[in-house]
Amino acid sequence: MSPKNNEKDGKPTSLDDPTRPARSDLKSVPYLSPPSSPSKTKEVAGDEAQPVEVFSSHLLSPPSTPPRQSSILTIHEKKVEEVKIDAPKLRTLLGLTDRKCGAPGRKGYPCGQWSPVAKRPAAASQLESMITLTQSSVDLEAQLEKLVSLVHCKFHDVGLPKKNRIEAWTKEFPIGATSVTDPTILLEEQIKQLLALKSTQCLRVVDDQGSRCKENIGGLRVNHCALTIEEILTSKAYLNDSHLEGLLEVLERSMYCSQHTKETSLQKMASWKSGIAGYLVNLPTHGEPEENKGVSEDLNAHDQSEKSSTYATDSPVSENQSLPIFNFDQDLSAYWPAIHNTSPFEIVERNGRLTDSRSSYPLIERLINKSLVTPDLCHGYIYMYEVEGNPGFVKIGYTTRPVEDRLEKWKFDCNRAPKALYPIPPSTAKAVPHARRVEALCHAELDHRRIRIYCHGCLKQHLEWFEVSSTEAIGIIQKWSNWMITEPYKMGSIKMEVTARTERMDDFMDEISAASSRGLKVKMSLSTPSRADKSLLLSIVTGFHEYFSSPPPFIEGSNFTLPDALSIVPHPSNLGGLKIETFADMYKRVGEPLAKQYEVGTKSFRHQLAEPEAEVWMFGNIAAVLVGWSASIDDRENFVHTLHLCTLHRLQGQDSTTNPWRISGLIDMQHLPPEVSIPDIETGPLEEIVGLFETLLARIRTQDWEAISPMLLPGAGATISKDAQSPTTFMWPEWITKLQAEAESDFSPEKMIRNLETRRCMDLALIWAPFSLRLDGRQRGWGVIVVSFRQEGEQWLISGLQESSWRFRGVTLLHGSSS
Repeated sequence: MSPKNNEKDGKPTSLDDPTRPARSDLKSVPYLSPPSSPSKTKEVAGDEAQPVEVFSSHLLSPPSTPPRQSSILTIHEKKVEEVKIDAPKLRTLLGLTDRKCGAPGRKGYPCGQWSPVAKRPAAASQLESMITLTQSSVDLEAQLEKLVSLVHCKFHDVGLPKKNRIEAWTKEFPIGATSVTDPTILLEEQIKQLLALKSTQCLRVVDDQGSRCKENIGGLRVNHCALTIEEILTSKAYLNDSHLEGLLEVLERSMYCSQHTKETSLQKMASWKSGIAGYLVNLPTHGEPEENKGVSEDLNAHDQSEKSSTYATDSPVSENQSLPIFNFDQDLSAYWPAIHNTSPFEIVERNGRLTDSRSSYPLIERLINKSLVTPDLCHGYIYMYEVEGNPGFVKIGYTTRPVEDRLEKWKFDCNRAPKALYPIPPSTAKAVPHARRVEALCHAELDHRRIRIYCHGCLKQHLEWFEVSSTEAIGIIQKWSNWMITEPYKMGSIKMEVTARTERMDDFMDEISAASSRGLKVKMSLSTPSRADKSLLLSIVTGFHEYFSSPPPFIEGSNFTLPDALSIVPHPSNLGGLKIETFADMYKRVGEPLAKQYEVGTKSFRHQLAEPEAEVWMFGNIAAVLVGWSASIDDRENFVHTLHLCTLHRLQGQDSTTNPWRISGLIDMQHLPPEVSIPDIETGPLEEIVGLFETLLARIRTQDWEAISPMLLPGAGATISKDAQSPTTFMWPEWITKLQAEAESDFSPEKMIRNLETRRCMDLALIWAPFSLRLDGRQRGWGVIVVSFRQEGEQWLISGLQESSWRFRGVTLLHGSSS
């Protein structure tokens, strides 16, 4: 129906451009309460949360041609007293004082999510710009839509939450001054709101308390509701009683679940018809355009024929497709054909970082280190599918039920036919442990390709669709499924060795990808660093020895060692005996006699790694290497060989071409002549060494400081690093003083030792002791202590201690007492 202009004074009375189509003028109407509307009364609630108001019972049988106004354009002449409003008052009226989303939630309560922080200035500005608007303002709805986009959280910025909020907000504005409106447009807007589907829950009231059936009507019936309402409006069925009754019955049956759609009695049709009859009093009785004459007659004839109906809609039914109109005496529950939606997605948000895969790494790392909760503990199935009409988009999910059942549920809810992409066929799905966490890891890795869509089938948003090829997505599913099979979690918490791996996400992702492509399990172990890590660590230790093979002076030792860290070397008594010194002092001390050797004819002095082969530990930014080495002069037979322990720390801020590891502690076993072999290295529970370590921890815990000193090798010390900061070396007295100060602090977590390993060979022993930091019963961080021991006579003493600890992000930790 085209709009008409009031020709009085030669000026159009429409608030919009008179050249625009009538349906573009929907925003110019006051909130849908025509002045001549009849009084209202309440009926039994079809919607449990909110009783529906309908018109009084005397309108339940309206005349076939209701009384109408005398003009095609109605002038609402009722003067409304102007209400002054300011921004603070408007903010209060709209419920925006707490900076929360506030959208109506599932149970009617306002959403408690924070409004987007970045949008708050724009929201304040938008609110300020709306203080002069009224319900009669042409652009009120558009301005409210903009406000919703700035205030609502991402879970409520489209669909029903948006629509319901705009309706509620509209009522808070003043009605406004006199407005001129095409009554047909007003009528159709009123009908839309009267008949609108509020949820996918079955509409049928099933008890005397007004409770509704709990079943879902499904996406197909939701689409049928939209088609029926559109048909009522486009065919002008509201002008013909019998046609309107038939379509209202179709609508109500479409709002019922399959269990109730064949009910003989209907509960809403009469009140809907009554409401529409009340709206019709505003329609004109003359001045009707030629194209609308005889509408009633045509519609009456239409009811009795097999004539096709042509309509346009956003539904999966193609535009201008002709569908048969059934005789209303037939089964109206099957009025519309069962056609799945194949239309393009309504994409609400698309990620702008499609090629930036590394942007997802922080999310993956946080998720890996997050403890498992009850739903994560179950085995389940990972699946993936696509739908017709949307190539290049895939949905990844998990289920504890058969995959076929889950796909059928999606098909019912959304009215889109899933095409399974993984596994194929779905009946071959194999259960994986912690399936919900596997699904979450897949989503995290593909976060840069995530899209957010609004579904017109289930009337909800979907957040688990991704713009990615099926081949790439399948590889990601298989990778995380295989990784989870390696049991990276123990008692619901991530294993510490896995956490260490995630400190360098590039290497971690490459490793598990390679393992998955080989079909192998990834075994994360403290004692078996990756080949790349082991190569870096051994290159530092090897480089350190080769450095001594070069002529002095040794002025570039910081490429291999921390200058202030300690080395402990047992020389023969005629060469000074046991030397405990910093590496800087060692380079100077060794360099001088070597220089004299070269002066008297020595051609080469060779240091090199030897048997036994290196054993390497690594966790985060600390590592240990236990390896043999030997020395010779002028390429003659070795004059000495031994075993030593090197502890290393990884430094931050190194460029990509520099090896970040440095030796932070070194202790040699006694030096042996060539004819004496190095004994086998002892492993296992070395009670004497473990007992000494446990005694140290107990004395720290009980703050028995004076009892600690006798356990320590005099002249030595500890090298400590926290939160990946540069390590600091403390001599034993300084270290004990530091422990005392931290023990007196109010914030001192305890160390829980895990997976302790020990080694011993002759007079050298070591303990590799990973630990977690716990405070108030919660894990707050982790770390490793490397302790070296030296046998002096019959007594074992602690000869060195290197430690690295780091906290979870956002947690402040101290190097505290142990337990």
